[in-house]
Amino acid sequence: MKIFWQDERLPLKKEFFGKRTPSFLEIGFGKGHFLEYLLSFNESAVGIEVSKEMIELVSKRLSPYTERLFLFHGDARFIIKYVLPEMIFEKIFLLFPFPWPKERHKKRRIYEGDFPKVIWKALKEEGKFYVVTDEEEFLSELKERFLKDGLFSESEFEEDLKEKAYQTKYAKKWKEKGKEIFSLCLKKNQKEFFLEKRIKITGKPDHFLLKSTEFPEDYMRKEEDRVFTLKQVFSSESGMIFKFFSKEEDLSQTLFFLMEKKRNIILRPLFREKTVFTEWIMQNIEDFFRIK
Repeated sequence: MKIFWQDERLPLKKEFFGKRTPSFLEIGFGKGHFLEYLLSFNESAVGIEVSKEMIELVSKRLSPYTERLFLFHGDARFIIKYVLPEMIFEKIFLLFPFPWPKERHKKRRIYEGDFPKVIWKALKEEGKFYVVTDEEEFLSELKERFLKDGLFSESEFEEDLKEKAYQTKYAKKWKEKGKEIFSLCLKKNQKEFFLEKRIKITGKPDHFLLKSTEFPEDYMRKEEDRVFTLKQVFSSESGMIFKFFSKEEDLSQTLFFLMEKKRNIILRPLFREKTVFTEWIMQNIEDFFRIK
């Protein structure tokens, strides 16, 4: 079983998945019960989850499916748009996403922004996107967004898939509380468009040679929906450790760099295998440490 912790070259090539390209994708798989059902079709599947705990739990529980299951840790909007190959899935499932019901949190709802276009690009010709939720307003707004530009049309939600989706943990939980369950199936239409990708992914640096140990005590840079800021500086036996926070679009990351002084002043990224290095990050690191 492959677990994506952002240590692969991006974007991924289809060869990453081996002999069989995955047919299914589940966004937010939780404890993996519906994902296990999808694997019963003897196809390969991808699951995306923000919880490391759920990633570790499901990787153990579904270990018999090692050859056909690929788990991705992170924000689904970023992973589908920037990491996974385009036009790869036959079916994509979104079951009981957090609806962010308060108006001030509206921007956090998964269907905001270019999400319909991102899903369109991920689906094969005539592929389908399935949604199940206990929030009628959420489903109504999602449906409006997806049908707006003619990229999708309503389609049949197959009864066997719906029945299984209605047996998941959250479906049972909400039904026990007397809530109604709503579902929607959207079929991809053949209407081409341009999907802008503003995040520019770069190679993973091994180290930098610094000219000075001087650095600004406060550093924050904001540009539109991007931010990069110094959070903390630590001293260790190895040298000084810098903790930064970076956000651009839906990609939020905490970064650590070690400055060590030997013959030269060397700056090394820590946990580099789990970091997506972008042009935005590299620009700010170069400015902060005066690497030019």
